[in-house]
Amino acid sequence: MTPIPDDLEFEEAACLPVAGLAAWCALNGGDIQRGSRVLLLGTGGVSMMALTIARALGAHIAVTSSSDEKLARVRVLGADLAVNYRKEGWVERVRAWSEGGVDIVVEVGGQGTLDQSIRATRDGGHIALLGVLARGSGAANLSEVLMRQIHMHGIFVGSRAELARYVAFVAAHQIEPVIDRIFDGLEEARHAFAHLLAGQHMGKILIRTSP
Repeated sequence: MTPIPDDLEFEEAACLPVAGLAAWCALNGGDIQRGSRVLLLGTGGVSMMALTIARALGAHIAVTSSSDEKLARVRVLGADLAVNYRKEGWVERVRAWSEGGVDIVVEVGGQGTLDQSIRATRDGGHIALLGVLARGSGAANLSEVLMRQIHMHGIFVGSRAELARYVAFVAAHQIEPVIDRIFDGLEEARHAFAHLLAGQHMGKILIRTSP
């Protein structure tokens, strides 16, 4: 059992074992450190958990979204660059901002965004593959991965030992998970899933059940 940090509510702690742990493993697998350039795709649960971790570690953070409202909010949360991918080429903006490519990409889009993430990564950089959310066709340019020596690895949550380290990090840095909305009771589950599918959320969506 991993104890809940004293300063977290139960709903906040519920964000840590899956989305938070996946984000933690993604960033630590890329050897993130102060001053690292990190790219987060979208504003879903994993990306927003990664933002809290990267900010606590002193990294510089870029976030993409199709919503100007969400981008304004991520700036408040600590993003240094916020790009609306429907209005401009985000790869070019990210490469210019990072002076040649980011150190780490938290890649949650999958096939629909992987080729762009490769182009947004610096030579010798790191891409953590966590999801398949974006629709797309065509294969990514793997020759660029080879020639530019980009490191790629898949993340499927993480170990109990990593969870313990992550929870200790959350407690030490007083991190507050980004929660979009809490639905009360399992009878609200269909509304919670509808809210998720609508794609308007930012951060985690929770369902609170009775003890």
